[in-house]
Formats: sequence, C-alpha cells, structure tokens
Amino acid sequence: LGMNISNMGPEMKFDGPDLNVPYTPDPSNPNQDPQSSRLMVEAYDLPLTFRIGMAYDIEFGDNSTLMLSAEAKHPNDNLQKGSLGAEFNWMDRYFLRGGYKFNYEEEGLTLGGGLMTRLTENSNLSLDYAWVDFGRLSSVHRFSASIHF
Repeated sequence: LGMNISNMGPEMKFDGPDLNVPYTPDPSNPNQDPQSSRLMVEAYDLPLTFRIGMAYDIEFGDNSTLMLSAEAKHPNDNLQKGSLGAEFNWMDRYFLRGGYKFNYEEEGLTLGGGLMTRLTENSNLSLDYAWVDFGRLSSVHRFSASIHF
C-alpha cells in the first residue's frame, strides 16, 4: 500500500528579464521609437495530484506467483483515473502481464510478457514486450532490455 501527493506547495509565477519586451504603440508610424514595457503575469496553482496504490502477491507453490495491483489517481485539475494490473511470475524467469487503465483518453488494455536470465552471479538480463491499445492512435508495441546489478 502506498500513497503520494505531488506538486504540493506555493503558487508559481514567471519572472525574469524575458518579460521585458519592446512595444511600439503605432507600428505604422516609422518615426516612433519602441518603448520599454513588461509583460504582466499572474501566479497560478500547481496541478496537485493524489495517488493511492496497492499490490498483493499470491503464491502458487514454490515456483510461481501472481501479483495483483491497483492504483487510483485524483488530480485537482482533471478527471480521476485508475488502473488495474496483474503479473504472473513462473520460476523468477518467465513473466506474463496484463493491465487496464480507466478514464484515460487513449490508453486502455495492455498485454505483455518478459524473460529474465542470469548473466553473472550478481546480474540479470531481462527482455520485455508489451502491446498497448491506444484507441484512435492504434496499437503500440513496447520493447525493453534491462541489465539488473
């Protein structure tokens, strides 16, 4: 179980020399010199986001585990979102994964798998693949290779 609040803090406001700009009141008058002016900016709140998530492992004998996970996200300036996922681990070597994201504009179902093999006594190589349904953007294929020390 985990919780997170991000972007909690004071208001933001732009400042600096780039806010100083030359201004010509009548651009059609060539005899007019530009006047120095400054852009006015207002302070604004950061997009505060609260997240809560949890995961639970179910063991099936000595060689396999099923991990179930869920996450909910509540931003103060957008729709609430959620996700569910599962990973089946067999012998800490072969992995099958699936998940679904709720209330996202494009992402939805994700399916994939992975393979982990030992390189040395202290390092592993993992190869992973995932297919993601991105709605109007069609399918996305994700590949990754990682070395774990």
